[in-house]
Order: sequence, then structure tokens, then C-alpha cells
Amino acid sequence: MTAPLRPLALNYPATRQLEVFAVDDDGALKVVWKSDNGTWNPPHPLSGRGFAGPGAPLSGVYYEPAGTLEVFRIGRGAAHGVWKAPHVQDQWRAPFQLAAFPAVTGDAHSVAVHYPPARTLEVFAVGDDGGVHATWKSPTVGWQPSFRLANASGQAPGGAPIAAAHFPPADTLEVFVAGGNEGIIGFWKAPHVQHNWQPPFTLPGTAGTVPQRAGIAALHFPPSQCLEVFYVDKRGALRSMRKPAGAAWQGPHRLSGDNFAPPGAAVTAVHYPSAGQLEVHVVDNLGRVCVQSKAGNGTWAPEPHPLTADHGLVKGAPLASAAYPVNDQLEVFAGDQSYFARILWKHHNGIWAPCLTPLGARTGAGPAPTLRGERVSQVSATPAFLDAGARGIDLGPSTTHNGRHWVFFGDVPRSGRGDGPAHDADAVAWASRLTPDQVSFELIRSGRYFAPITVRRPDGSLLVPLTDQTPTGAFSHGEHAYVFYLIFDKPDASGYKEPNAYLTRTANPGDGKPFEQVFRWGENEFWQVAPTVVDNAAFDDLPSDTGRGLVLLGGGVTDGNQAAVHLAWLPLTPGQAPSAGEIRYHRGAQGWSPPGEPAGMQPLWLRPPGYTSVSLTYVAQAQRWIALYSNASPFGIGGENRPRDPVVARVASRPTGPWSAEIEIFNPCRDGAYARYMHWPGIDTLDEQDPSGLRDGTGWAYGAFILEPLTQWHPADRSVTLHYLLSTSRPYQVMHMRTRFPVG
Repeated sequence: MTAPLRPLALNYPATRQLEVFAVDDDGALKVVWKSDNGTWNPPHPLSGRGFAGPGAPLSGVYYEPAGTLEVFRIGRGAAHGVWKAPHVQDQWRAPFQLAAFPAVTGDAHSVAVHYPPARTLEVFAVGDDGGVHATWKSPTVGWQPSFRLANASGQAPGGAPIAAAHFPPADTLEVFVAGGNEGIIGFWKAPHVQHNWQPPFTLPGTAGTVPQRAGIAALHFPPSQCLEVFYVDKRGALRSMRKPAGAAWQGPHRLSGDNFAPPGAAVTAVHYPSAGQLEVHVVDNLGRVCVQSKAGNGTWAPEPHPLTADHGLVKGAPLASAAYPVNDQLEVFAGDQSYFARILWKHHNGIWAPCLTPLGARTGAGPAPTLRGERVSQVSATPAFLDAGARGIDLGPSTTHNGRHWVFFGDVPRSGRGDGPAHDADAVAWASRLTPDQVSFELIRSGRYFAPITVRRPDGSLLVPLTDQTPTGAFSHGEHAYVFYLIFDKPDASGYKEPNAYLTRTANPGDGKPFEQVFRWGENEFWQVAPTVVDNAAFDDLPSDTGRGLVLLGGGVTDGNQAAVHLAWLPLTPGQAPSAGEIRYHRGAQGWSPPGEPAGMQPLWLRPPGYTSVSLTYVAQAQRWIALYSNASPFGIGGENRPRDPVVARVASRPTGPWSAEIEIFNPCRDGAYARYMHWPGIDTLDEQDPSGLRDGTGWAYGAFILEPLTQWHPADRSVTLHYLLSTSRPYQVMHMRTRFPVG
């Protein structure tokens, strides 16, 4: 199992940057950074390969007297560093050896601290002899040879985690390690002892309770004028020691129950100035980032609170934290097995972001972590949409017919209109531009506004699909474009109207005239229908090997009411409309049913309950079928509450399968969608900026419909770039997305 990298987070005031450092799998020191709370830049090397062992601990500090940002690694007999400053145009200088550290032969934990009374920058690490060794510099003196604090050896295991803090009320500089006596060992110096390091001492009550090599966090908390130290004890409980100004050490104080986190787990603590708050972060035994906090000199919360619902981190994973003044943000960075680091944040002491977001791929994690859903653009709420009265819109199955690519969008809210199409009427558009880098649509209009989709039933009456009655799939056959529609008009015994699949058609989707109902299909397995036209002879597992046919994936439920995807097929006859009576259903190992007999059909796969669209394509060059659907479900719908879940693909060489496991082609957490183009209440104002007028609710990913003409095949690595439309709910708009992933 790949070990997580160890992040280090530092503010650089000169350029309003927040920077995160780690030693990557290739041994290079790398940094990701953002300026003015902008977009994070991908990992950039600050050293060559082999600078340190992968995931080696780092330390660093902004050294105010020189205006420098400095990062250090201690090990292999030396201390090395990199730095930048305004006087070198904020450019990182090449790694250099600042001092010999003969007592440290492996990659060691270190800590760097600015000590204002002496204007020094000091770096500490535990040597192989068990002593704490240090090197230092000042504005007038260069880096000094390393020395052992208080000439004391045998205090802690070599290379062990170490913490340090300046305590202004006493003007002390204090250093802490988890000692060989299984307690917290402290060292200190101050001006009144001529800056001489005093002999080590054990913090009261800690001896025998702290694992050797335990992670330690230490900081001065100005609102309470206390020096605070945090660690996870041998029982897995988060504990603290505190020293008020002019008083003795107090504690240990229990901040969690036993078995909260791995004994000795990494701990990070941060002062959040705007809130007057102290926060301590730990990854618990369930792999969740948890926070324990207090305000001012108040009391701690009864128990740590989990900030992440997913259990994707290694328990006790390394952490770093920083209060970032730009936008008043507090940010926590977690070491991860697959990514350079992952980030969790909040601003103005509001709610935390809903999930951890990766900050770039790491070198040695393999191809999977580089898979990413990329938003190319937002295709709705453009001037063409707004001018046609479509201030918000969703969905979008599509097909190419008579030389144009047509898209059939879902519910369009009135958004304050008092005239024109009814609330949640549906719209047709055509692609005025369709390239991998730019997709633009023009809505079909009827006078001032878009022309709402209507369906003429066989008895001549008109059906106007409105709320939750939407297009699900489209194809072209002969002289007509065909659209499957989800319509709720099948009453059950209680009177509740269950969904039907309607097949409709039109010779010209752009004329604004009613579509013609072809058939009404009432199978519960095929509420959502994804069609693909095929030459039957190209596939040996279809019911016919001549002519053309329609492969149908259906999103619905099984006889046992489990959400599932089923398979059907029907022949396409030139000059004739398809017939529901000719549909043949796949029965798994029993093959295909006779025409029109749905009994006995077997699902291709089960899926989580809740609404989803299904989309299907065949990539001829790869000889692979690709199916697309979402596993997300919004808050308050059926009690499922999975708004953060991904859009997934499955791949098969034959429509009957076997189909692959799910491939996450879009994950709003992994792909950093929240607060950028998907709304999460409390962390962004995307809903307030959305012209749809829909304000309540949380963004979630649904309506993933493949834009088939843009599919790109990459034979060198047998991967496909899939372009698709995606609805985000909040904002109530449609995005053009693309993802490249291997298909085997």
C-alpha cells in the first residue's frame, strides 16, 4: 500500500499565496500554490529527483525579518533548504545545504520556527543519539553548525516527530517531542536565561501515556494567552496540555474518548484569528478528518466533529493546516495515497466544504488518480438561452439528424416570466458549434420565446410534458428523429401515477410543431431509455444478424423494486416506425425473449436507488460499449441524500456484457466542482448568481448525456475521451464536460 505524502502548508504574504509542499514519489520536493484565493496550480518541482525519500517530512516558515519563505528537509547527515523572497523576484532558489547534521542519518521530522526576541530562524530535529539538534541563523549571522540542545541525549527516538512554538507572554522558545519515557519531553530558552537551552523536562501527567514517535502539535493561542500542546495518547484519545501566562502546565485534558484515532496519530493545530478560535484536526480511525475546537478561553466541544463523510483517508493520515487571510479561509490539507494532497476548507467561519478535493496527482500513484472530469464550459444561460426565455434548464439527450446535432433539454422554469411557455416546459436546440473545445446551442423559438416540446397522441390530443416529465434518449432513423420521453401517467392501485416511456418522433425537430407519439411503453425496467442504432451484423449477440436495430439500455427497477439497468433490442425497418410489440428483452443466460414478452428479463447490473439518466454509445474503433449514469441523489429525495456521489461509466465489448465495474468519470469532490460551478450552501454564492432564480438546494450531478460526435479514441493507450452534457441542479444549468479514461 502506498503511504500518504506529508504535506506542509505555509502562507507567503508577499504575493498573498498559500503554498503546500511535499516530497513526491520521485523524491523531488514539489509545491502546489494559489494566489489571491485563485485556482490551485499543479505540483511544480523545486528540486531534482532524489532530494529526499518519498513522503519525507518537511518543515518551513515565513521568516519575517528577511521576508523569506523557507522550507527544510533534515536527513542523511545534513539540513537542506529552499527559499524565495521579494528581492529575488519571488523565485525559488535552488536547494542548498544550510548546515551539517551528522547526528541525523535518515529522513527525520523537523520543525522550523521564527524566534522574535533574538530575530532568529531555528530548525530542530531529533538525532540518532536521541538528542534534539538545532541549527539557526539571524539577519546578521548565517546558518550555524548544528548542536545538541542542553547537551542532552537519549530523550526520544531518532527522527521522531517534533513541535516548537514561541510563547510571547514569557518570551520563551519551547520544543516538544514524545520521549523514550512515553511522555512529552520539553526544552525551553528565553532572554532571561541568556537564550541558553534549559535541561529537558517531562510535561506533568504525560509519562507512560504517550506512544514513542507520536505526532505533536504546539502553538501559542493569543485569545487565551496560553501555550497549547496536542497529541493522541496510547489509548487513542486526543489530549492537550496548556500553560497559561505566568502559570504552570495544566493537564493532560481529554478532548475525545478512547479509540478515537490511532495512538500517536498526526495532529495539526491552528489559530483562526477572525473567529478567535483554536482548531485541532486529526484523521480518526474511520479515515475521516475531524475537528476539535474552542473559542477564546472557552471550553472544548464535547467530542471531535467529523468534517468528512467519506472514509477515503488512511486512519491517522498526516495533516497540515493554515489560516489563509485572503477571503478569511481556514484550510486543512491531508496526505493521501493517490494524490499529492487533498484539501478541506471554510471561509468566514462558515460551514466546511462538503468534501476533500485533490490538489494534483502524485508521481507514483498510477493512472487511475489522473482520471478527472473537466468542465469545458457552461452551455446554458448564454445570451441565446436568456433571450429565448430559458434562464435555467437541465438534461439534454441528443442525436444527429439531417446534418444537424439536436439536443432535447428538460424542464425550463419560468423564472419570473408571466407569459410564454408553461413552467417546466421542455426545449429543443441545435448545435451551432460542436467541437471538443467549444459547444454552442441555439434554441428553437416560437416568437419571443423557445418553442415548448409537445406530443400529439393518437387520438389527436396534445401532451405538454412539464415538471419531471423529460426526454431520456434520442436517435435518428430514416426521415425522422426519435425521442424517448418519461411521462408519469400510469395510475397504480392507489391512484399514484407511475412513469411510462413514450417514443415520439418528428421529421424536423426545428419546426416547433408537435412530435408524433409512436408508442407508449409501460415496463418498469425501462423508465429511462438510452437508445443506440446499430448494424446488427456487427454484433454476434443480438437477436438478428441482418439489417439495423436499436440497442436499448433501460434505467428502472426489477420485479423486486431494486434499481437496475436492463437491456432490450428492437429491429428498425426502413420506412416504418419502430413497434413496441417487436421489442425483445434480454434474459441473462437464457438469451433473448420472444418479441413483446418482457417476462423473465434480467438486469445487467444493479445500482443505488433514486433518479438517474442513462446514456449509451458504441465506440467502433475501440470495439467498446460505454454506458453512463449518475449515482448521486439530492437531499430530501427518497431519503437517499447522496449529492456528492459520482457520474460513472461501465464498459463492455458486447451489449449483453459482461460489463465492467463502475469507473468514476466525474466526481464533484475529486474534480473540485463545488464552489466553482456546483453550489454548496454556505461556501459559495453560485445560486445567487444563477439567472434561473432557483436558490434552495445543493448542487448534484445528474443528466449525464453523451455528445457522441465528439467521442475521441486514443489507440496508443486504449483510452477514450468522452464528451457529455451534465446538469448540476444548483446552479440550474447544463455543463459541457469531458473525461479521458481507459476502456481496455
